[in-house]
Amino acid sequence: MNPQRIHGLKVPAAMEMLRPGEVKPRGWLRDWCVTARNGYISRMDEIDQAFPRAWNVDFQPRGKFLDWGDPDRGAWCAEGGAYWFEGLVRLAWELDDAELKDMARRRLEPLLERMYPKAIGFVHWLDRDNQAQMKEVADANHGFIVGASGRTTRAVMAYWEATGDERAIRALRWCLDDPRFYFLGNPVTLPAPAIDTWRYCGDERLAAAVDNFFATHHDPARWPAVATGYPWRRAGSACAFATTGIPTATGRGNCSTESFPMKVSCLSQRERHGLATQSGSPTPAPGSISSRRVPVSRTASQ
Repeated sequence: MNPQRIHGLKVPAAMEMLRPGEVKPRGWLRDWCVTARNGYISRMDEIDQAFPRAWNVDFQPRGKFLDWGDPDRGAWCAEGGAYWFEGLVRLAWELDDAELKDMARRRLEPLLERMYPKAIGFVHWLDRDNQAQMKEVADANHGFIVGASGRTTRAVMAYWEATGDERAIRALRWCLDDPRFYFLGNPVTLPAPAIDTWRYCGDERLAAAVDNFFATHHDPARWPAVATGYPWRRAGSACAFATTGIPTATGRGNCSTESFPMKVSCLSQRERHGLATQSGSPTPAPGSISSRRVPVSRTASQ
């Protein structure tokens, strides 16, 4: 199976991320890839005690260990593992290396097998419908592990593109389909992979979640992770994550650009960018969440 991006953006992406294996290195570039393959990439489990834990069967931190701080029991391995897994998957298929492919399958298998519809990001051992557990995640460094989930989507997406394993696209959809998650992390990491995933599957829940994120007033006092990922001016340091309901999109006038260095205004971008509606589908009212009018200033994968 060769997955295709069947849902297009209204404004075509200037560049597209190459899928694993679409190009094959030769000459000195292949030499470098082989050096990487024989170095850390195939041996990260041996390099540091954190990496064997990364999204593995026995990796189910709770409470303060959902943050990165504790080197032995904390969740830093979820972020570090995300970077390793992506490099592992891409290098395995670019070199067409059977041993690396097998390693990639084995390392992602626990996550793909244990994901379920109520997971919080990729946190499959907790339940998004349990408000106490949602608060538990949010209280650990503003939902650090949800941000690590967003980084891990890059590896899962690469694996989906390389193999067509339906469990991978299913895990991505379950990770990204709740609008509340988009305001968690340190920094926030879910909007870009949600757009990438939507282009493959067209899941309306992803489109609505992304639209809601960009249409919502980004209050750093309420969601500090937003200020880290998208530099609006901080209004305060207190975090009061709402454990009931979801952030509400209250109109175009909410998106301030006073301290947004990239000068990408939600006010103007909402009129020019967005996800294309499916061919033949009725066009919703302009500006509504269901219309999927999403400002897309960064269309490549994270």
